Amino acid sequence: ELGELKQGRTFVAEYTRKFNELVRFSSDVNGALSERAKMNKYHYGLRGDIAHAVSLQNIANFEDLIQKAYSAEATIDFANKERAAVNQQKKDFGKYKQQ
Repeated sequence: ELGELKQGRTFVAEYTRKFNELVRFSSDVNGALSERAKMNKYHYGLRGDIAHAVSLQNIANFEDLIQKAYSAEATIDFANKERAAVNQQKKDFGKYKQQ
């Protein structure tokens, strides 16, 4: 089930909680998942835009990966809100010009 876990529309916090829940019961051929295997599975399940932003950075360990995913999510959400505000201003300006 861990290999099928995807972030989808959930927040990084919820995805991380579910991931950590499932990872406790997961193992590879050598037993418990290695740090690298855990990082790869976590990264693979992230939303595409967050995964891309994280992949551009140096990641030291699993905790670092999680923190960078939180940071990427916040940055992307901020940019999306800014974009939405600009688009709304353009719409409002267009309505004003038509009057």
